[in-house]
Amino acid sequence: MPTRANLPARQHRSQRHALLLACLLAVCCCVLPSLSHAQVNPQRILQKDQITGFYANLGLTVSYNLLGVRALGDVGYRWRLFESQSAILQDNYILLGATSAMTPAWMDFGAFVHLQPLSIFSVRGMYRYRFQLPTFFSGVVFEDVKKVDEVFGGTTGHLSGEQKMRDRIKEIADKEGGRVLPHSHIISADATFQFQLKGVTALVNARYEKWISQYNKDSLYKTFYEGGLDLIMNKDDDVLTVNALLGYQWNMFLFVAYTNYMKAFQSGEEIWRVGPAVRWTLAPNWGAFKKPNLFFVLNWYVKHRFRAASLDGVPLVAVVFGGLF
Repeated sequence: MPTRANLPARQHRSQRHALLLACLLAVCCCVLPSLSHAQVNPQRILQKDQITGFYANLGLTVSYNLLGVRALGDVGYRWRLFESQSAILQDNYILLGATSAMTPAWMDFGAFVHLQPLSIFSVRGMYRYRFQLPTFFSGVVFEDVKKVDEVFGGTTGHLSGEQKMRDRIKEIADKEGGRVLPHSHIISADATFQFQLKGVTALVNARYEKWISQYNKDSLYKTFYEGGLDLIMNKDDDVLTVNALLGYQWNMFLFVAYTNYMKAFQSGEEIWRVGPAVRWTLAPNWGAFKKPNLFFVLNWYVKHRFRAASLDGVPLVAVVFGGLF
């Protein structure tokens, strides 16, 4: 493991400043909802239209295969675009906000603009800065995709693949005198289509991301494992992500079939997983916390470098706790 003395002064200062900004944003995610609730205009609560105003979307995820814990948060302010009584038009707004995600292995923060002209359709543009911390699988780098094939040769399942990543981290750390930790600029644009009709719910989200990553000796190690996406990608890559679900609402439960697909175009790596999920809405509101819910996911990998069903058949298991302010 590298010490602070092993890091170049400029890189150390950059990571220290980035970590400080991420921590400040995390404090904002925790504190702002409480302040907003204390300052809410009671008259606005009584009005039917509650679009314009403070907005926060918070979530905590615990998962296995991909193993991890992550906290996600968006905070911002929404403005209604126009008045309408039509079901397809009435939930319209523009939202400007900040976003952050934190895990023991990486952190990111950024800003976004979200436009929803129709109740069933929205688009979002976003910028994030992500940096890895020297824990778990951070620092898995490769000379190129051919080296990836060599490293993962003979993989028999997800535990075997994760062990190969640990071995690769140690190999690189021994060679370079410490872990090679990527930090990335991520520019993304996505579109979401969603509708609910007589208990039937459908949602499709497509996101394009441009990744521009930097790290020690990135001219030598052109490919790395990105733990947030669980994807092997080039240091400059284009990533397409598609999430889709189809479900049925029964009382406080939403039963869905869910799928996730990702492709990194420069590295050529793909991930595809499918399976059932259930969302349990615990209550309409907990004070200012709206629609608190638990989302249970059980997804099998159809395609993945070392997690796919063709290897050991172990699914991704995840529980997400979330809600809105």
